[in-house]
Amino acid sequence: MDSGRSPLWTALIGVPAILVMICFSADASFAQDQLSELFNEGKEAFDKGQYDEALQKFQQVLAENPSNEMAFKFWEDAGHKIFLEMLIREGEYETVARRFIEMARVGRKVKEDDSTRITELVGKLTGGDYRERNDALQELYSNHGEFTVEYLYTELGTDNIETRVNAINALCRLGEEVTLPVVKVLSSDDETVKRNAAVVLGKIKDVRSVAALKEISENQDLSQTTRDAAADALSRITGKDAAGLPSAAQLYCQLAEDYLLGNDQITKPFLPSSVIWKWRGGELTKMPVPGGLRDLELAEDACYSSIQSDPGLVKAVTLLAAVYAAQVAEINATDPGEDDSDAMTYAREGLTNGKTVLALCGPDRLKDALAFSLEKKLHPTAMELVSVLEKTGSFDAACLEKGLGSEDKLVRYKSAFAAVSCGLADSTVVKNVAAALGETSVRQVLVIDCEDTCQDLVDNLNNSGFFAVGSQCGAAGLSRAKEFPPKDLVIVRSGLKNLTLDKIIFEMAGGSTAETPIVILCQDAELEGLSETWSDKVAGFLTASNIESGEYLATVRESMGELNAARQKALALSIEAANAIVGLDKGDIYPVIGELVKALDKADEVKIPVLQAMAKVGSKDGLEKAGAIFADTGAAVEVRIAAANALGTIFVTEGVDPDAELLAALSEAAAGDDAALRFAAGEALGKAANLMDDEGMKQLLTGNRID
Repeated sequence: MDSGRSPLWTALIGVPAILVMICFSADASFAQDQLSELFNEGKEAFDKGQYDEALQKFQQVLAENPSNEMAFKFWEDAGHKIFLEMLIREGEYETVARRFIEMARVGRKVKEDDSTRITELVGKLTGGDYRERNDALQELYSNHGEFTVEYLYTELGTDNIETRVNAINALCRLGEEVTLPVVKVLSSDDETVKRNAAVVLGKIKDVRSVAALKEISENQDLSQTTRDAAADALSRITGKDAAGLPSAAQLYCQLAEDYLLGNDQITKPFLPSSVIWKWRGGELTKMPVPGGLRDLELAEDACYSSIQSDPGLVKAVTLLAAVYAAQVAEINATDPGEDDSDAMTYAREGLTNGKTVLALCGPDRLKDALAFSLEKKLHPTAMELVSVLEKTGSFDAACLEKGLGSEDKLVRYKSAFAAVSCGLADSTVVKNVAAALGETSVRQVLVIDCEDTCQDLVDNLNNSGFFAVGSQCGAAGLSRAKEFPPKDLVIVRSGLKNLTLDKIIFEMAGGSTAETPIVILCQDAELEGLSETWSDKVAGFLTASNIESGEYLATVRESMGELNAARQKALALSIEAANAIVGLDKGDIYPVIGELVKALDKADEVKIPVLQAMAKVGSKDGLEKAGAIFADTGAAVEVRIAAANALGTIFVTEGVDPDAELLAALSEAAAGDDAALRFAAGEALGKAANLMDDEGMKQLLTGNRID
């Protein structure tokens, strides 16, 4: 079973550990008595060994989308035992258990940074009797969490031994939630504070502190006592001697990579936080950060720590480039209307600095970062790196080969655009640009199916006129469902091996996927039960027999409904593709003229560059549509001018006659009031002049005479 750990952390820790949640109190309350009763029925069935019945009950509970607070209550009521046993049983039992655990952890109360109350409680924590200290600690754990450290860490260096011990014990009992601020306390100039912070981290045993502790253990400017404290903490956490561990710089690199890749063991998704911690001006400080950027900010911090520890470690600069590209991509992908917080505003203002650092990393490291991002499937990051390499003139044939080899079509498109800009266009590049141009005209279907039938269904859908992609991993499929372009339909298999149906359905119910219809794929025998549970929450159901008979296509089309009109990002992609095509040579454009003609149904921002590209080629394939666009007097003048230019080239290249209707439209425009349109129409007619009768030519020339 995959633990999700990176190879280095696995080597450090040696023995897997079961995460146990320390719960001092819970104030969750709920009114959904039936849901509680259903959960209790599942609990009782599990206790009796009726495991399949219990699993069904728990799945029904999840299908009702219980709040995180209720899930936390269920966790407490189950005494942890049932969920741990379900984890051991693996399969769907493990999947369901992990879903409850995930929700329960999120359901813990949001911690408050109340300086007055925390200061008061810290006073009781370090100076009261045992009962008073315990009550204060309980409240700090439940209500304030990591914010406690800011008001408590100075007591780690106090001369009062009892107070110091109380502070150490309190931080240890607060657990891994305080790891990151305590790690920053290791930067204190007070060796007593530094040493006791190391002791705390050794007792918490959070792997996120390993790199910083290794750095302390290697620092010859510190006393042997302090270095020994750090080494002892490392031994407690990793089970290994500090001297046998990789260097601090290497450990920081691994930490940065794990944050960037979203390793759950490092990102701790069950410990939500709205801040990151810094050591500035000789004290512990905090900085608010948007949720989507927090792990990337921590990755950035780890990269700089690695560079500071060993400036010659090339991988650190490579990772820093990838991290900054990921930050820029994340910020650009966030709609200001969805997140206008001060933290996100500050992040947007820092975009220029992030792009500057990217440029400073240099072409070699940027290329390494692109290769890393493609290998790790960090697609938005890879796209941003392609853009940077293009702007700095460093995008070369090797970058193009890597980009076009990506499984993500957006990376392929972006690489193709960059290739055109850098003069690297070939037939493969042109095909990708043309595909990007027509992207939004095809219905998008995502199939999330862990069975071997996944690819067969994808192929069938593609052969039926859809653009379908598949994912055999539930988590990856959910992530892909949220990627641009927006999907018109998601088909998800019931009983996925690593993700529950409710997780996918309810996570897609908000944000950019809120309007995306979902169809459940199941066995015929499952249909009745799944229909009872999910019929009001999904668009439809498919069974194996539906697919075999071909009847499923009707369900697919019906479930999609009307085409989603709000595809602004997809429009931007088409515009970028159209502008890239304008930069191609005539010989490169001609093979994809069919895609250009189809694109003339799109918005004006796409039509204009497409018509400009057609003006280079002059294929009669575009005559009918270009003529219709020009003849539409309600169209924008700029569009009609571009159409006229395309028509003129077609007249010359193909030697065709404009029909009577088109001739009349051109003649009318050539005698009209708009000077630019008059010129474009006249030029087109001039290129077809040998095909006009003498009377028509006389009228046009006379009408444009200047007295």
